Amino acid sequence: MIRNFILILTITLFSSQAYSEKVVNWSKGHIACERFIRFCETNKRSINCQSHTSYVMGFLSSASIVAQIPIEKFNDSEAIKSALIEFCNNNPKKHTVHGALSILKEIMK
Repeated sequence: MIRNFILILTITLFSSQAYSEKVVNWSKGHIACERFIRFCETNKRSINCQSHTSYVMGFLSSASIVAQIPIEKFNDSEAIKSALIEFCNNNPKKHTVHGALSILKEIMK
């Protein structure tokens, strides 16, 4: 229970604008949404589009294990990719780590 509270608090803090730069600096492996969108517009099956979808899937998997949150709803890589593309289209100045946090918030609803 406390672990879930800490995770929710952390996500809330990370998702605010004030902590946006810290998230980008703390997280490794993400890219800017503008770049991700360019990769996926060219070809959704390209290695660059696929690898960042895998990054988000790994992020969600580790968060679900730590917080014991079931993620069956987003068990499909195509659903993750669609959600990440939608997030990045709406937030081109953010990074894929922000998209991962946004998807995690949706899962937790």
